[in-house]
Amino acid sequence: MPNSRKRVAWIAATIGALFSILVFVWPQYIDGMNGGFALSAFSVLLAISAFATAWVYARLARAFGSIVNGDGVLATWSYTPEEWRRFTGADYEEEKSSKKILFFIVAGFAATFGILFPLFDPEAGIVVTYVMVGLIVLIGGVAFFSVRVSRSRKLKGPFKAIVASNGVILGKELHCWGMFAGRLDSVAEEQKGRVQWIVMEYSVFGNLYGGGRQSYTVRVPVPGGGEAEAREVVGKLRAATDGA
Repeated sequence: MPNSRKRVAWIAATIGALFSILVFVWPQYIDGMNGGFALSAFSVLLAISAFATAWVYARLARAFGSIVNGDGVLATWSYTPEEWRRFTGADYEEEKSSKKILFFIVAGFAATFGILFPLFDPEAGIVVTYVMVGLIVLIGGVAFFSVRVSRSRKLKGPFKAIVASNGVILGKELHCWGMFAGRLDSVAEEQKGRVQWIVMEYSVFGNLYGGGRQSYTVRVPVPGGGEAEAREVVGKLRAATDGA
């Protein structure tokens, strides 16, 4: 199974090295007071960001390779095209529903600010209203396209899932709670129409710059005949979660 995260890590590291060199190159060709120092400072920021990205993706690539190699693997499942089609359809509906709820919450706050500000300051408030309308449109667009892009990516396969004690590979997606102060918060078996799946909720440290913990949900379909193995997987993951 190709590990695209390794390629991203190398590309980011190369970009970081390039901007590290440019930090010293700019002042040689552009006077510092005419923009050379500014370009060098900008290159420093880009180099730091690129190296941070390389570090994150190198960790993800290592986790992906570890699971593919069988470390801590609890189950490896393959699916028929029909099973995978049903799963992606049900998963799409779940994602769309959760994104819709989040959109209405954010849009509600934005609309409230957009309505109230003009009442207190008509001149400046109308600008706030336009900004809030733009924010609602932007968030709606992101929510609309993100679930469709995710479904399209899943549909391409591979029709396979690997469940490990520290993460899951679902198709080409990697979900890992074994790094970045991650933890598996809950695991349960659920039935969605004709699709039975294991629902895992996990959280990781927000990002390199803070932001608290971020929660994610991954749904792993249970193939036909894999119900008993799925119960064993859930039991092992719950035991690990309770003991954490």
